Amino acid sequence: MKSKILVDTLRKITRAKGRFLALFGIIALSSGFFAGLKVTGPDMKQSAEKYYRDTNLMDLHLLSDIGFHKDTVAQLSALDGVAQVQAGCSEAAFLPAQDNAETIVKLFGVDFDAVQQQTAINLLELTEGEYPDAPNECLIEVNTPPCYQVGDTLTVTVADAETSILKETTFTVTGKANWSMFVDFKRGTTSIGNGSIDSFLLVPMAAFSQEFYTDMYITLEETQGMDSYSDAYDAVIARYTKQIESNVPAYAASRIEQVRNEAAEQLADSRKELDDGWAELTVNREQFLQEIADAEQTLSDALTEIKNGMTQWQIGVAEYEAGLAACQEAETSLAKQDTDLKAQEETVAAALQSLTEEQAFLARVQSIVTGYREVALIAPFSKDIQEMIDRAAVYDSEVYSLSQSLTAYFQAAAGSPDKARLESAIAFYIGNCRADLTNKTAEAERNQQQLADARAAVSAAYQQLAEEKTRLTGAESELNSAKQ
Repeated sequence: MKSKILVDTLRKITRAKGRFLALFGIIALSSGFFAGLKVTGPDMKQSAEKYYRDTNLMDLHLLSDIGFHKDTVAQLSALDGVAQVQAGCSEAAFLPAQDNAETIVKLFGVDFDAVQQQTAINLLELTEGEYPDAPNECLIEVNTPPCYQVGDTLTVTVADAETSILKETTFTVTGKANWSMFVDFKRGTTSIGNGSIDSFLLVPMAAFSQEFYTDMYITLEETQGMDSYSDAYDAVIARYTKQIESNVPAYAASRIEQVRNEAAEQLADSRKELDDGWAELTVNREQFLQEIADAEQTLSDALTEIKNGMTQWQIGVAEYEAGLAACQEAETSLAKQDTDLKAQEETVAAALQSLTEEQAFLARVQSIVTGYREVALIAPFSKDIQEMIDRAAVYDSEVYSLSQSLTAYFQAAAGSPDKARLESAIAFYIGNCRADLTNKTAEAERNQQQLADARAAVSAAYQQLAEEKTRLTGAESELNSAKQ
């Protein structure tokens, strides 16, 4: 029976050789393609794993809105299981491209000496040119606009010059490189422009002020030799992430203290400027009061001269003319003082109105921030929220940007640690601003009271001048009568 089946099968194959060979080829090709797909995934993972190890790619990347203090490097290095900690600086900026278009680039500070010695985290692969030697030199990458090549000069524009940590904005391109931080064509997000980073620039750390760091890169001892695509690797990363997040207050303490000290210095400078202004106002007030006293003395002398001059006609006429001139001079002086006083009163009133409005605005900002504690917004914001953020920009300083913090706060996830941290920082900063406004309001009110006292003195001087004019008129009548 089996031989008959075999003979029948061979007969069918012989009669339809083309069909048999076609089916055989299709099956063979499909089997080969399937086998290739089965081994491609593991091979790609192995290639990526080798690239990560060869470039000493980080295990953890820490970012901070207010930055990291230099002491944080030692704190993180002291953690059990940490192999290496590397601090860095980064900032997003605008870079002109073709046809006056702008792209968004992120500049990363790199220790090129450590890179060349193969001791750095996130090693790079130089594909063209040479490493930068000066702070105003850089490396570009494949995503950089093609109008820039090795040897060219490029200039970036920062979003906020007051808060920027870049010391250099014009760079000479010395080479091109691939960087293990980015293994695909996505370059991350940012808070400027359209929010999407188009490419990166690698610059020396000396291109940044380095008063604080924005990035921390960490490698772990436990992950050495571990497959980065494995569940075990993910578990290790999750464990260290939780450990570091639980110690955030300790890591941030030094930087927060640094920010507070800088804010205190700025407040001291502002207070000195205010004290100098107050001293100048005091001097002007004393001068003003002296002029009033001089005018009163002039009027008194004129009155005495008129009374004494009635004994003789010639002496009386001379004294009358002198008294009249003195009154005119005093009236001119009082008119000038009155004009100056009105200007000062208007200035102080406007300042008080402005301070009141600013207090109300800051109170409204704090109220809205509290109300959005459990809410996360997506840009673009509503007109009211955006107008509030734009107005808050006037309180931005070199050490802290209230407008950027508000933008980050509204976009932060509801109930997240970032949102809580931002809320605390915003409340602290607004509290300092409101305290400063309160001090300025108190000083302005004292100035207003002093001006009111000066106004009363001017009014009294006008009254005395009017009385003196009355006396002069009487003296003139008496002189005319005596002449007749």
